[in-house]
Amino acid sequence: MKPKLLFIVNQAEFFISHRLPIALEARDQGFEVAIASGGNFKLLEQYGFEIFPLSLNRNSFITIFKELFLIRNAIQSFKPTCVHLVTIKPVLLGGILARLLKIKSVVYAISGLGFIFINKGFIATFKKKLVMFFYKISLGHKNSKVIFQNNDDKQLFLDNHLVKEKNIVMIQGSGVDLDKFQPFHIENDKVRIILPARMLKDKGVYEFVKAAQIIGNEKAEFILVGGLDDDGNPTRINEKTLNSFEGVSWIGHKNNMQDVIKNADIVCLPSYREGLPKALIEACACAKPIVTTNTAGCRDVVDEGVNGFLVKVKVVDELVIALKKLIDDKHLREKFGNLGRKKAEKQFSLKSVISKTIDIYKSF
Repeated sequence: MKPKLLFIVNQAEFFISHRLPIALEARDQGFEVAIASGGNFKLLEQYGFEIFPLSLNRNSFITIFKELFLIRNAIQSFKPTCVHLVTIKPVLLGGILARLLKIKSVVYAISGLGFIFINKGFIATFKKKLVMFFYKISLGHKNSKVIFQNNDDKQLFLDNHLVKEKNIVMIQGSGVDLDKFQPFHIENDKVRIILPARMLKDKGVYEFVKAAQIIGNEKAEFILVGGLDDDGNPTRINEKTLNSFEGVSWIGHKNNMQDVIKNADIVCLPSYREGLPKALIEACACAKPIVTTNTAGCRDVVDEGVNGFLVKVKVVDELVIALKKLIDDKHLREKFGNLGRKKAEKQFSLKSVISKTIDIYKSF
């Protein structure tokens, strides 16, 4: 009898870009695979998996009982031997149900902690403590592994006694296809600097725009690459605002990110906090120098002064200085880029991520 693996995820689009190769390999290695997903789940039908539609609101817990009902139905219908829970809400709700329904084994993927862990103030602190309480319950399955993408998140969970050290597995990100994302040195008329991310305040979009306006467009062009987020996300930046920025272009979501990154000179992500940003490991693979923030997830990709620069979160002056250094020095851009490619080959290959994840499934 085949082992049965059920992925539970927020968005089909995210699953395709971050977890699909793992699911395909698991099926090739003898697992029966199904996916319970929100978003445009019809995108998954072409891959031949059994699909269980979900409707998960990433930014609200008001619909929690309906979501619990849908996840429970998916679990009871498919009867998995292992569930792989990806992103915050699937981990919290799916983890609790996996314990109640006595699922044999559980894999939790902690791929970032969300804006609740970035915001300050009384309400944010209350929400953070509430989420921590639910993590404590969710992560308590006796036969489980918890995947962390960066050391900051791992240490936070250990310090708050949310997870046991023996259950932790470190896998840095969702991997990058090193054959698809290859080094490419472009000769642009102006130095092209891109910020590839969802258009959210906590991705550092406003800091990027301010830095662009200070530097100006004589030597460089600044481009925002990424789609809009859900209306309910309080950090969402709307289309009107994005189109109103002076000195910066917004080109929306792009499916061909390998081409977008290859045609850039510098990749910039002034994010407030990350899991481990896929766009940055793709930048490494394409031998592009990086300017990002010295914060969780980002500093796991960039070694200061080796493959890029790390600046303080929300400090525009530091961002300007770092970008100017790279704008004015082509040889430094090439040096950082080449060392980034070596880092990608050593730490972030998709093949390695797939292999480590399949090993977890087989360990139960």
